[in-house]
Amino acid sequence: MLYPEDRIQIKGFEQTRFNNNSFDVVIGNIPFGDYRVSDKAYDKLGFKIHDYFAAKSVDKVKPGGVVALVTSKFTMDKFNEAARRYLAERCDLLGAVRMPAGTFKDADSITTDILFLKKRDTLTVTVPEWVHMGQTEDGVPCNQYFVDNPDMVLGTMEWDERMRGKYGPDSKVTVCTADSDIPLAEQLKAAVAKIKGSIETVRSEEQEQGTVNMIPADPSVRNFTHTIVDGKLFYRENEVMLEVQETGKALERMIGMHNIRLAAMAVIDAQAAGCTDEELHTLQAELNRVYDRFRKNFGNITDSANERVFRHDDDYNTLAALEIIDAEKKTVEKSEIFTKRTILPEMEIMSVGTSQEALQVSLDRKGLVDIEYMASLVGDTPEKVIADLGSEIFRDPAKINDEAPYSGYVDASEYLSGNVREKLKIAQQFVDHIDECFKRNVTALQKVIPKDLEASEISVRIGANWIDLDDYSRFLRDYAQARTGRFDHPVTRTKTGEYKIEGKGQDRSVAATESYGTARMNSYQIFENLLNQRDIVIKDRVEDDEGKVSYVINPEATQLAKEKARLMKEGFKKWIWDDPARREKYVERYNYLFNAIRGREYDGSHQSFPGMNPAIKLRPHQENAVLRAKLGGNTLLAHCVGAGKSFEMIASAMEKKRLGLINKACVVVPKHLTLQTASEWMRLYPNAKLLVARPEDFTKDNRQQFIARCVTGDYDAVIMSFQQFERIPMSNEYCKMFMQKELDTILEALQDADKSDRVSIKSLERQRKKTEERLAKLMSSKKDNSLCFEKLGFDYLVCDEAHYYKNCFVATKMSNVAGVQTTAAQKSEDMLMKTQYLNDKYGCNNILFATGTPIFTP
Repeated sequence: MLYPEDRIQIKGFEQTRFNNNSFDVVIGNIPFGDYRVSDKAYDKLGFKIHDYFAAKSVDKVKPGGVVALVTSKFTMDKFNEAARRYLAERCDLLGAVRMPAGTFKDADSITTDILFLKKRDTLTVTVPEWVHMGQTEDGVPCNQYFVDNPDMVLGTMEWDERMRGKYGPDSKVTVCTADSDIPLAEQLKAAVAKIKGSIETVRSEEQEQGTVNMIPADPSVRNFTHTIVDGKLFYRENEVMLEVQETGKALERMIGMHNIRLAAMAVIDAQAAGCTDEELHTLQAELNRVYDRFRKNFGNITDSANERVFRHDDDYNTLAALEIIDAEKKTVEKSEIFTKRTILPEMEIMSVGTSQEALQVSLDRKGLVDIEYMASLVGDTPEKVIADLGSEIFRDPAKINDEAPYSGYVDASEYLSGNVREKLKIAQQFVDHIDECFKRNVTALQKVIPKDLEASEISVRIGANWIDLDDYSRFLRDYAQARTGRFDHPVTRTKTGEYKIEGKGQDRSVAATESYGTARMNSYQIFENLLNQRDIVIKDRVEDDEGKVSYVINPEATQLAKEKARLMKEGFKKWIWDDPARREKYVERYNYLFNAIRGREYDGSHQSFPGMNPAIKLRPHQENAVLRAKLGGNTLLAHCVGAGKSFEMIASAMEKKRLGLINKACVVVPKHLTLQTASEWMRLYPNAKLLVARPEDFTKDNRQQFIARCVTGDYDAVIMSFQQFERIPMSNEYCKMFMQKELDTILEALQDADKSDRVSIKSLERQRKKTEERLAKLMSSKKDNSLCFEKLGFDYLVCDEAHYYKNCFVATKMSNVAGVQTTAAQKSEDMLMKTQYLNDKYGCNNILFATGTPIFTP
């Protein structure tokens, strides 16, 4: 090799293992094809090969770096925006050039683009115009960038007449035809000259100073760990390794722990590879020897002196887990890895005997029903597997992809749960209009539909939002003899759910002020209060000798109004069911809305948990909880204390990572539990890769280094305390959007609020002013985006003791209600922003909360 120190990998792009954010520039002519490649980190995106290459390319380049790609026009011109949104979140488009068909001889019918992208420091929440499609003046579909910059199109966008013979006269295939008047080379040179940009990747301080012995990184050494080269201790940081500057006993401690790491990793790797008991005993003997010698000279691995010099090494958590600390007895003992087998190798299952076994393997290994994978395991056709499984699987019509012949199949426990009435409605529509084979769905769903409740079993109160406004108005007329005509008092509902009765003080009749109301609170006012769940209270205005005004409750008037309210509530319960047509309407509606959910029962007993310590066996309820977290979307583990939530959280994160459902978990725990959580994690999964955040990581001087470790380190999880989590803000851009949305909600609530409800209005006004102040402060403050949540690459949030974040702002019609918190706690607002960000980005599948503290007790 001309440059022997350079790191080169000759393999498929999907097999490369370069670190993210590690290159200054990525240049490529990416392949095009209507198929996907298998890369666990990107499988969940479902990108075709050209989009996959583009996505992985921008992930590999450093912030401030540039990506230049030659790709087909389908990257920019397909109507599905998913791939462009992925790129736009991470990069700014410096510019693009559209080349005419025929530019490349081997692809004479393909229109190609050259894209120039610059990596952002943080993910953006705004969607630039170039993500969307537009139309040329001639009505030809084209990316909005080329519509706005026609000079970057080296030709003319037209309908591709050649494709009409293949796809018919209605073909919508487009092509860029060449402009033969000007040589293409001149056009290209002029277009590229209009694209301005620079490479602004940051070099480390040590590299700039050139004072530290630095060598290219050894790819076999994990990032942010130590190694010995020519008798000297080095520390790998991304693509370079820096010589350690410690001397004396500190250096001896570091080398000693590095030697323990080598012996421990040898034991771990051998177990993962399926070594024999004899081989394992030999390696464990060496580990015991190295550890005992270190302990004799320097004490326990977890002693403060040893932690201080080696805590920057990403394997320190693994080393700390070698010791079991009993805080009460003040003892430190060796963990199981010194004497027992703690890892079972992940065995690749090549075949099974029955379709039922194949179903369990598919759910365990892929987290879904993959018919073609199951057929390969059994050695039968997909149709035979489907027939064998019968009622154990169903094809969900809502999940069918017309391009995939065996898509949409789900486990019976998944299909026959959830909103089964809605599923029945969809299945019946498919039977009636598309395919009668879905009759089996209809039959199965009909068997699990909850039994319809009768009117006598349904409790309905005034203010229920599933009752039509017209019926509330009709009840007021029928029961309270409310006047119509001149005094028409329709019941209305605002956007925030507050009910209003227009002109409620105009009716002075006996019915309004005596029979069904009082002189101080007429029937309309009582009914409006009941609709809005407000207390029935009448107060008198009192002015003291100094002119100070106050309001005191009038017991007699209040009691009389409450009695009228009680009679009105009783009258409504009777009235709503009196009319047969009305009774039938609301019984049917209630059952469809509130008696439609069938809980899914998760049986996690079939899970194999590759990589888990075989000495630890999860209890049945823990296995079920892990399966719920893996397959059931956002999850709350609301177990009592001592039920094993910690292992459930750990196993859930590791299983989702194994299945490729997540990349990196952010685990938030109370401060005193950070190290304990890491220790339990390593005990359950000895081969896990963890980063435990330290307080100093969040200082101004260390933020960039922490970001680099989070982003470029190959971690299963990053564990941090509540306080550290709260010190990682969302970007200013996202905060502005979030607070503006909150402010708009408050302003809408104020606009619709009842002007006589002074308490609610004052509460909303206070919240409005606070939000406006926060927004103004954010917009005027000095921007510091060196540390923000979007930048760290977390796609799974695990929070223990989640009740800590229970108070968020609510714009509500209800005021002074015990237990209803309408003002926001800052920590809860921060959590709300981060969870909404993850929900918007990943579709309500990437949050796991746990608590043993009940937030509400009926």
